[in-house]
Amino acid sequence: MNPYAISHYFGRHNAPFIQSALDLIEVSRSGLSKKAVATMAKTLAIPQNDLYGILHISARTWQRYTDEKLLPQDVTEKALQLAQLYSKGESVFGDSWKFNGWMNHPSLVLGGKKPIELLDTTFGFQFVTDELIRIEQGVLA
Repeated sequence: MNPYAISHYFGRHNAPFIQSALDLIEVSRSGLSKKAVATMAKTLAIPQNDLYGILHISARTWQRYTDEKLLPQDVTEKALQLAQLYSKGESVFGDSWKFNGWMNHPSLVLGGKKPIELLDTTFGFQFVTDELIRIEQGVLA
Protein backbone atom coordinates (compact mmCIF):
# COMPACT_ATOMS: atom_id res chain seq x y z
CA MET A 1 0.00 0.00 0.00
CA ASN A 2 1.31 3.43 -0.93
CA PRO A 3 1.16 5.68 2.17
CA TYR A 4 0.80 8.69 -0.10
CA ALA A 5 -2.20 7.36 -2.05
CA ILE A 6 -4.85 9.57 -0.46
CA SER A 7 -6.33 11.40 -3.46
CA HIS A 8 -9.53 9.31 -3.41
CA TYR A 9 -10.57 10.88 -0.11
CA PHE A 10 -10.81 14.30 -1.73
CA GLY A 11 -12.98 13.29 -4.66
CA ARG A 12 -11.90 12.25 -8.10
CA HIS A 13 -11.91 15.71 -9.68
CA ASN A 14 -11.43 17.86 -6.58
CA ALA A 15 -7.70 17.44 -5.96
CA PRO A 16 -4.49 16.62 -7.80
CA PHE A 17 -3.28 13.03 -7.88
CA ILE A 18 -1.02 12.36 -4.88
CA GLN A 19 1.40 9.45 -4.84
CA SER A 20 4.61 10.72 -3.25
CA ALA A 21 6.00 12.96 -0.54
CA LEU A 22 6.88 15.52 -3.20
CA ASP A 23 3.24 15.55 -4.32
CA LEU A 24 2.20 16.26 -0.72
CA ILE A 25 4.62 19.18 -0.57
CA GLU A 26 3.36 20.63 -3.86
CA VAL A 27 -0.31 20.25 -2.92
CA SER A 28 0.40 21.79 0.49
CA ARG A 29 1.94 24.79 -1.20
CA SER A 30 -0.75 25.22 -3.84
CA GLY A 31 -3.69 24.44 -1.56
CA LEU A 32 -6.70 22.15 -1.63
CA SER A 33 -10.13 23.52 -2.40
CA LYS A 34 -12.80 23.78 0.27
CA LYS A 35 -14.82 21.29 -1.79
CA ALA A 36 -11.97 18.75 -1.70
CA VAL A 37 -11.62 19.01 2.08
CA ALA A 38 -15.39 18.90 2.62
CA THR A 39 -15.53 15.77 0.45
CA MET A 40 -12.76 14.22 2.53
CA ALA A 41 -14.58 14.99 5.79
CA LYS A 42 -17.78 13.45 4.44
CA THR A 43 -15.96 10.39 3.10
CA LEU A 44 -14.19 9.86 6.43
CA ALA A 45 -17.35 10.62 8.47
CA ILE A 46 -15.65 13.44 10.38
CA PRO A 47 -18.20 15.78 12.00
CA GLN A 48 -17.92 19.43 10.94
CA ASN A 49 -17.06 20.70 14.42
CA ASP A 50 -14.26 18.16 14.75
CA LEU A 51 -12.98 19.15 11.32
CA TYR A 52 -12.88 22.84 12.25
CA GLY A 53 -10.89 22.08 15.39
CA ILE A 54 -8.42 19.84 13.58
CA LEU A 55 -7.91 22.37 10.78
CA HIS A 56 -7.79 25.37 13.14
CA ILE A 57 -10.46 27.21 11.21
CA SER A 58 -13.62 28.82 12.51
CA ALA A 59 -17.02 27.75 11.25
CA ARG A 60 -17.64 31.32 10.10
CA THR A 61 -14.43 31.45 8.05
CA TRP A 62 -15.21 28.03 6.56
CA GLN A 63 -18.70 29.15 5.56
CA ARG A 64 -17.34 32.28 3.85
CA TYR A 65 -15.15 30.22 1.53
CA THR A 66 -16.59 29.21 -1.82
CA ASP A 67 -16.25 25.56 -2.84
CA GLU A 68 -13.47 26.45 -5.29
CA LYS A 69 -11.52 28.60 -2.82
CA LEU A 70 -8.03 27.21 -2.23
CA LEU A 71 -7.38 26.85 1.47
CA PRO A 72 -4.26 28.30 3.10
CA GLN A 73 -1.14 26.18 3.37
CA ASP A 74 -1.53 25.40 7.08
CA VAL A 75 -5.14 24.24 6.61
CA THR A 76 -4.23 22.19 3.55
CA GLU A 77 -1.34 20.53 5.40
CA LYS A 78 -3.63 19.51 8.26
CA ALA A 79 -6.18 18.10 5.79
CA LEU A 80 -3.46 16.08 4.03
CA GLN A 81 -2.13 14.87 7.38
CA LEU A 82 -5.65 13.84 8.38
CA ALA A 83 -6.15 11.90 5.14
CA GLN A 84 -2.81 10.11 5.67
CA LEU A 85 -3.77 9.21 9.23
CA TYR A 86 -7.10 7.77 8.09
CA SER A 87 -5.40 5.85 5.31
CA LYS A 88 -3.02 4.32 7.84
CA GLY A 89 -5.86 3.61 10.26
CA GLU A 90 -7.97 1.89 7.62
CA SER A 91 -4.97 -0.25 6.72
CA VAL A 92 -4.36 -1.22 10.36
CA PHE A 93 -8.02 -1.88 11.23
CA GLY A 94 -9.02 -3.39 7.89
CA ASP A 95 -11.82 -0.94 7.08
CA SER A 96 -13.00 2.60 7.72
CA TRP A 97 -15.92 1.61 9.95
CA LYS A 98 -13.68 -0.13 12.51
CA PHE A 99 -11.14 2.68 12.39
CA ASN A 100 -13.83 5.34 12.89
CA GLY A 101 -15.06 3.40 15.89
CA TRP A 102 -11.57 3.43 17.37
CA MET A 103 -11.12 7.16 16.60
CA ASN A 104 -14.30 8.01 18.49
CA HIS A 105 -13.85 5.76 21.52
CA PRO A 106 -11.96 6.90 24.63
CA SER A 107 -8.63 5.11 25.04
CA LEU A 108 -6.79 4.51 28.31
CA VAL A 109 -3.50 4.59 26.41
CA LEU A 110 -4.37 8.08 25.16
CA GLY A 111 -5.20 9.38 28.62
CA GLY A 112 -8.89 8.51 28.39
CA LYS A 113 -9.37 10.75 25.38
CA LYS A 114 -10.82 9.84 22.01
CA PRO A 115 -8.05 9.79 19.40
CA ILE A 116 -9.93 12.35 17.28
CA GLU A 117 -9.77 14.80 20.22
CA LEU A 118 -5.96 14.85 20.02
CA LEU A 119 -5.70 15.87 16.37
CA ASP A 120 -5.73 19.61 16.96
CA THR A 121 -1.94 19.57 17.47
CA THR A 122 1.00 18.12 15.58
CA PHE A 123 1.99 16.26 18.74
CA GLY A 124 -1.50 14.76 18.95
CA PHE A 125 -1.26 13.56 15.36
CA GLN A 126 2.08 11.94 16.16
CA PHE A 127 0.74 10.36 19.35
CA VAL A 128 -2.22 8.82 17.50
CA THR A 129 0.02 7.69 14.62
CA ASP A 130 2.43 6.08 17.07
CA GLU A 131 -0.46 4.25 18.72
CA LEU A 132 -1.63 2.96 15.31
CA ILE A 133 1.88 1.64 14.66
CA ARG A 134 1.88 -0.12 18.03
CA ILE A 135 -1.49 -1.71 17.24
CA GLU A 136 -0.21 -2.75 13.81
CA GLN A 137 2.82 -4.39 15.42
CA GLY A 138 0.71 -6.11 18.07
CA VAL A 139 1.91 -3.98 20.99
CA LEU A 140 -1.36 -3.02 22.68
CA ALA A 141 -0.08 -1.38 25.87
